[in-house]
Amino acid sequence: MAKNYFPLVCLWLLTCTLQAQLFTYSPVAMQYVELPMDMTTEFYTYITNATEDTLRIEWRKIEDTLPEAGDPGSGWFTEMCDFGSCWDHLPNNAVMIPPIPPGGAGFIKLLINPQNLPGAGAVHYWVYPEDQMELHEDVWFYVWTPGLSVQPTEQASVRIYPNPAADHLVIESSEPGLYHLYDASARLVQSFNAAGPARFVYPVQHLSPGCYFLHTPSAQKISLLIE
Repeated sequence: MAKNYFPLVCLWLLTCTLQAQLFTYSPVAMQYVELPMDMTTEFYTYITNATEDTLRIEWRKIEDTLPEAGDPGSGWFTEMCDFGSCWDHLPNNAVMIPPIPPGGAGFIKLLINPQNLPGAGAVHYWVYPEDQMELHEDVWFYVWTPGLSVQPTEQASVRIYPNPAADHLVIESSEPGLYHLYDASARLVQSFNAAGPARFVYPVQHLSPGCYFLHTPSAQKISLLIE
């Protein structure tokens, strides 16, 4: 007799797609900052625990497109701090110490000095309860020097079906640019480059069952379930 997996699939899908927000952000989760050419700019994103549990907050750097760091005159100066530690570079991941109680806040702080070298870029982090990367939320820092810009643009329409999928996904979008598909371990699975409005048909038979996340050029994050 065939087993009935419907309740399990429903629970799995709800976990992937209907996840309640774990954190609130101040000033915002996506910052846009113009940098002076020869000064160090310091800016924070405060991450408040919106749950009823004390959490150890983990963060992971997903993307870094800043001009390469270097000595004065040869690259941008970059440092990072979180709630408990500081680094003279932008490390890949860490856990904030100590744990954050309900209503308490940790933070991610960046210090950036272009050292008179024009440029623009972004740093993208996932934040989540320790060892629960599948629950991640996004924090972005977009920066540029005078005369350049990475100002936000209006989000484009993206439609994906079927979801959940077992054989293939259809991705329809009006937004040009690079799309990234990640698994629940933050491993890049596939990238799609769209020169304009596009329709992708992507086979998924080779993917392991589980939650996946499609990141669009405008920083939308779409949860997917592969059966």
